[in-house]
Amino acid sequence: MREKETIHTILRQIKDPAVRSVAEHSLKISRKAMDMSPYSRIQFVVDEIHKIMPKALKIRSKNETS
Repeated sequence: MREKETIHTILRQIKDPAVRSVAEHSLKISRKAMDMSPYSRIQFVVDEIHKIMPKALKIRSKNETS
């Protein structure tokens, strides 16, 4: 449990909401990818990153305009 607390502490220190969102999703993606074969893992990670990037870019543009 100590490791999980440390990860959440680090995530809370990230000030940029877009970067924090990508970091949180990257952790979830990594956990899922651990049990996959190398080729499947690469394809899964690429597909998932393509899904979360538009949201992160939207958060960043909203943050910059306010």
